[in-house]
Amino acid sequence: KQYYGEDSLYDDLCDRCPTVKKLRAVHGVNVPTEAAYALRVQTIRLKQSEILTRLAFDEAASSDIHGYSFQGGTVHANGSSKALSGDGVVPLSSLEECRNWAKAGLDSELTSIPGVEHRAILADAHFHQIIKDSVLLKGRQSMQQEPPLRFSIAGTFSNWKPEQMTWDGACFVRVLSIGPNGWESFQILLDSSWDKVFYPNVKD
Repeated sequence: KQYYGEDSLYDDLCDRCPTVKKLRAVHGVNVPTEAAYALRVQTIRLKQSEILTRLAFDEAASSDIHGYSFQGGTVHANGSSKALSGDGVVPLSSLEECRNWAKAGLDSELTSIPGVEHRAILADAHFHQIIKDSVLLKGRQSMQQEPPLRFSIAGTFSNWKPEQMTWDGACFVRVLSIGPNGWESFQILLDSSWDKVFYPNVKD
């Protein structure tokens, strides 16, 4: 309270449950994540004019605590099936803050993907499938009959070779991974024919 609640710059909104009806949270786990630091008192000053902090990383520190590793004074939580760790950037306690929102009554669902790093999750096929299922499939009362059509998608991600799209009960879909450039160009074809380009009708 002294260091946060009474600070005029403290954003207390982060403690409140989001004003949404349903939440779907997905994050990686069990990637070595900074959890603590081993420090020592700075006792050596090489130059009188050099300003040093009172404390410094204790690079010689070590421990045999199961599930943790030391590197240059930084303690990493490595995670296991019994004790999860964060996603390599964000600690587990922050990633799972939404569990407190669930206790407050928010309809929420949390999925963790082992071994997937904080940024790399955006290119993870499992993550894409979870988003697809959440947006396209869940909550539908009935599945529609597949139409007698065949669509495929071709683009920079496949060297412009058509790849078959699948029917999910409501529309034709294909899960793709965006490359390192952060963009992809594509065309949707009917019957995999370049004479039947369906969408888009303009370049890029």
